[in-house]
Amino acid sequence: MASSSTSMDDVVFDFSNLSLGPQQVPFNAALDAKSLNCTKSDFEEAAVDILGTRTAAQVQLVATEFLKVSGNDLKTHIEKQTSGNLEKLLLSRLLPHEYHDAEQLYKAMKGLGTNEDVLIEILTSRTNAQIHTIKTTFLHKYNKTLEKWVESEVGGDFRRALLALCKGERDESPANDQVAHADAQTLYKAGEGKLGTDEKKFIEILTKRSPAQNALTNRAYESKYGRLLEEAIEKETSGDFKRTLLSLVNPERFAASLVHKSIKGMGTDDAALIRLVVRHSKGAMIEMKKWYKKDAKKPLIMDIEGDTSGCYRKTLMRLVCSSGADFDALFLREAMRGLGTNDAQLIEILTHRTPEQRTFLIKAYKDDYGTSLKKSVAGDTSGNYGNFLMALATEPPLFDAKCLHKAMAGLGTKESVLIEILATRTNTQIGQIKAAYEKEFKKSLEKDIRGDTSGNFERLLIELLKCTRNTDTHISQQDAEAVAGNLFKAGEKRLGTDDDLFVKIMTKYSAVQLQTISFAYERLSAHRLEVGVEKETSGDYKRALLALIDPNKYVAELLKKTTKGLGTDDAGLIRLLVGRTKQELAPVFERYEELFDKSALEDIKGDTSGKYQRALVAYIMG
Repeated sequence: MASSSTSMDDVVFDFSNLSLGPQQVPFNAALDAKSLNCTKSDFEEAAVDILGTRTAAQVQLVATEFLKVSGNDLKTHIEKQTSGNLEKLLLSRLLPHEYHDAEQLYKAMKGLGTNEDVLIEILTSRTNAQIHTIKTTFLHKYNKTLEKWVESEVGGDFRRALLALCKGERDESPANDQVAHADAQTLYKAGEGKLGTDEKKFIEILTKRSPAQNALTNRAYESKYGRLLEEAIEKETSGDFKRTLLSLVNPERFAASLVHKSIKGMGTDDAALIRLVVRHSKGAMIEMKKWYKKDAKKPLIMDIEGDTSGCYRKTLMRLVCSSGADFDALFLREAMRGLGTNDAQLIEILTHRTPEQRTFLIKAYKDDYGTSLKKSVAGDTSGNYGNFLMALATEPPLFDAKCLHKAMAGLGTKESVLIEILATRTNTQIGQIKAAYEKEFKKSLEKDIRGDTSGNFERLLIELLKCTRNTDTHISQQDAEAVAGNLFKAGEKRLGTDDDLFVKIMTKYSAVQLQTISFAYERLSAHRLEVGVEKETSGDYKRALLALIDPNKYVAELLKKTTKGLGTDDAGLIRLLVGRTKQELAPVFERYEELFDKSALEDIKGDTSGKYQRALVAYIMG
């Protein structure tokens, strides 16, 4: 695995520590080569993680280093250690792309029949420089020009289009809107705007423009004529010529259709599948996966999973991953696939991701496997262990929204949950919770809170829902004293309490600012603001005000209640932990120890056991 080395701009994913997740680290060809210099029992897994995730250029460097490390070439080593489709896939990764393309073009045309798919996919999607390298390689290897082979194998407009592409003379300047609109108009007049079709004009324009420019023309055509250029091509042309034009306009969509063709039906066309997966860059892979899902109605990685097996499958699945979240999703999928569950892997990944990382992971899992991560976790786990992992497999705003909804559902309201969430979340988080609540339950959070609370408590929660609380931590001593004076006058210094002012001030300032105000209050009344609140208010309203002043103390007290006495309030424990990052839990745990002279972690460990306990501890320890 890679760990240190060459250039910080040249990075790869390292999977050696699942707790940290797929880490982008500097690429180290020598270290990769050493990892691959092993016997068959270890080689396949090493090859999966290295040759399945490195770029084509990085693989070449690894091969060079392998020769230095072992005295053997990597190609020979792969042939000795592997067989079948895995061997073919790994060997194809060793070939520089242009050499691989030249070989594939030759195979597509030699013998009886021609594989037009290969000709179209390669010649329509390569850059000018790549086309020229392919041509040079082709001539050197097969003693005949690529153009001569193409000319002898195909005919008509299809041949004219391919020969134009063989010139490698496409305009690769940045895509231009003006050119796109002019091309759209010209192509309309050459096709839908006349009787018959001027195929030469289609060839002239589309084979001279870059893929990015043709994509812009596709959209310009739609804005002018109400349908995509792709639809016009479908209507005006046919056969391999049509497919060539479609690939010129949308190469990733065409490639996705070929991948689907290689997988669907009885058996798998592994040669085509390998060629298409190996040849696509990460950026192109993202687009191809998007089109595959749209047109095939199923995620690509799921079809690969269902049609392949072993380390061949694992390598292919890594090659179609485009991000750290994709890799996390893949490792979770592997942990839950087949008989039994790799609980250690589930715990390592889910308990060591930040809320933001989990959000990306949840989306990636849904995109890649067509089902929710939460649903998959639910099928492979049970009890409180399962409930905890399912909470981690839920987007944080949705998790909070569901907790709030549950607190207000049915008879009675669990006010402590409303306070714990709304008094301790940031403005941004509350905004996201409101949106998630409305999306999930088709009604506003504010409306439900108004229906389930009343009086000063209701007014305070509604103010918090406005997301206007100050986000600053600093307040000048002069301002703190002025605010403290206003609170003192509104409470202890008068008969009755001006709750309007209390609500206004307490929902305006951040917790850190309120602590500064509390110290200033002490100079006026000989005790802290919290004591003033205790004296002047009551019930849930009082508890909400205290939570705003010292949220860590409030959460620490709730945490204590979950493990106090007989039995454990596991739902409460899970909610309090999952709703906070390790960094946010640290001051809560410090406060817990101050208040109860005991470690929160020890109390939690004493009330839980087994996989559930291991998962909780892993989450807390980070």
